Amino acid sequence: MAEDVYRQGLSLKELLVGPDHPEGGVVANNLGTLLAERGHTREAIDCYGRALAIAERACKPSHPVIGRIRANLARLDPQVSVTT
Repeated sequence: MAEDVYRQGLSLKELLVGPDHPEGGVVANNLGTLLAERGHTREAIDCYGRALAIAERACKPSHPVIGRIRANLARLDPQVSVTT
């Protein structure tokens, strides 16, 4: 149920504000967290990667959201550094 809501929310955000809007990045990060908790590692990594790409375009490199997304991604993918 929650996964469906996140997926619908992400689709709506993309439709309403575009695929690169920061709000879509927030939803992608949250969906990644849910997927990681459910053991869907590959898909979670994809969601975190998408969220990170959006955040890096929208925020200054020192913005805390970038660090949080990187930390989420690094928990699943050891090749990802938490810092730049």
